[in-house]
Amino acid sequence: IVGGMSMLGLTILKNQKSIMTEQMLGMGTTLANQLAGSSQDMVLSDDILGLKTLINNLVDDRNILGATILSEKGEALASIGATPDVSIIKLQTSQKIQPDEVHHFTWVSLNDNFESEELITFISSIHFNSLIAGHFLITFTKESMAKSLQESRQLIIVVTILMTILAILIAFIMSRHLSKPIHDLVDASKAIGEGDLNFRIHERRNDEIGELADSFNQMADGLLKKSQVENVFSRFVSSNVAKEIMGNLDEVQLGGKHVHASVLFADIVGFT
Repeated sequence: IVGGMSMLGLTILKNQKSIMTEQMLGMGTTLANQLAGSSQDMVLSDDILGLKTLINNLVDDRNILGATILSEKGEALASIGATPDVSIIKLQTSQKIQPDEVHHFTWVSLNDNFESEELITFISSIHFNSLIAGHFLITFTKESMAKSLQESRQLIIVVTILMTILAILIAFIMSRHLSKPIHDLVDASKAIGEGDLNFRIHERRNDEIGELADSFNQMADGLLKKSQVENVFSRFVSSNVAKEIMGNLDEVQLGGKHVHASVLFADIVGFT
């Protein structure tokens, strides 16, 4: 059960991570394309104030850490929040991005607490007909996704622990239920071995163990009857002879045979 729950948890986490990644990529791609289209006229008209207003409104969303609008020469026309390194931007913008096509890449930055934070940036070209007028970059944090995955991981761990405890309790109860008649059979075998032929198993079950208990009781009855016959037989012959006969009943043949023999009757004086 622990192994099964662990495998199930890993599968759920992997599936959840894949779904959340697809959702983030889909949202980032759609938003980058829309914003690139919205900023097209402002880039062509050098409306810097309009561009700044556009990206300032974006960063109000706590999942969006930064936005940058670049000219066709790679110069920042407007920028706010987290921005990738210039070398990374040049490497990404050097690729010719077709209309409605969005590239994305991940990079690491330090947050306000000087802790490493994984970010993902989407970059879309600002096109005018077939000409590239600039690029729009929007940066998201993966913190919310990582937090959701962490919460799911903790939930799965808790559920696995609870299922493990429940499995242990169920296994304990079932083992007691299954092992009790086996212990009864062991005790009964010891009692028979010690000569207590009256010992019986009184528990009635409708399974294989019940059939075994019935067979044991029948065996004990047979041993008791054999012992009783042996005791009665010992009244007429010596106990050794009685045991020998009772131990080899298959070889005992009733009847007789004619033989030539001599019979000696002897008596001893004073012998009773």
